[in-house]
Amino acid sequence: MASVKAFIRVSSSKKKLEKEVAVRFRVSDGRKIQLFYKSDILVDPAVWDAKRECIIAKVLFKTIDRVLFDESIRRMKTTLETAYQEAENKDTLTSEDFELLVDMKLHPENYKAEKETRDRDFFKILPSYVEEKYQTLHKVEPYVNCQMVAGKDAFKPGEGKNSWLTGTAAWMWYTVEVTM
Repeated sequence: MASVKAFIRVSSSKKKLEKEVAVRFRVSDGRKIQLFYKSDILVDPAVWDAKRECIIAKVLFKTIDRVLFDESIRRMKTTLETAYQEAENKDTLTSEDFELLVDMKLHPENYKAEKETRDRDFFKILPSYVEEKYQTLHKVEPYVNCQMVAGKDAFKPGEGKNSWLTGTAAWMWYTVEVTM
């Protein structure tokens, strides 16, 4: 079972000088796995309770701000634990890979657009998804990959050439492997 610990990094001489530092998290699963994540949550080092991983109880702090801060720490811990549990290769997972997984969890809208663009570009070259008007123009079956399409200066512009060339299937396979 993985454990998540929140902490801050600040040198003891600068503790009183620094206004705010980012809260960091360490996910540990046994002795071998130590993953780190630097969050966007900021805290004044003078009010951070390292043992309880929250704001020091005796510090004057608005109740609503204290509750919101503690809740953001708790939510981040839950998100990190979930991201780690859903990771496929935990033994080879690095902190950089872990940051990407967490970012995908926190901001899925950024990665959804990237996936849609990738899918659109892939389907644009996939013969079975080519629109019917292009099938008649290229004069090839919908499942065929052409090596090339004749240009506008050719004798038959738009016609697919070398439609049964073996290498095109290999390139389609490569495209699927790399982009998906």
